[in-house]
Amino acid sequence: EERKKEEAKANKKSWREEQAKARAKTNKDPISTLLHGPEIVLAASKSWLYVVEEELREASTKSIEKVTMGGGGASMIVVVKGEPFVEIRIEDYDMEQLGAFFQKLS
Repeated sequence: EERKKEEAKANKKSWREEQAKARAKTNKDPISTLLHGPEIVLAASKSWLYVVEEELREASTKSIEKVTMGGGGASMIVVVKGEPFVEIRIEDYDMEQLGAFFQKLS
């Protein structure tokens, strides 16, 4: 039972990563950085930010206005065209990797 849950989780992560990679290929802009969280895969290329939860969403890196703190400092919110695009729980990722990820976006 526990093994099946772990397997399903791994399959979902793999599926999320494949969605981002396929979209990046369509955009002819390969992914340069990729982060796996329990609920969200974040991927970025030179021109695009990809967020894959249950479905793939993408935003041009040029359309990102800012990354701000949310949830009393427990999360980071990427703001695109004045709207929150994705909220990332900091505890779900290695802080150094998260910092490097957002460094590449700016």
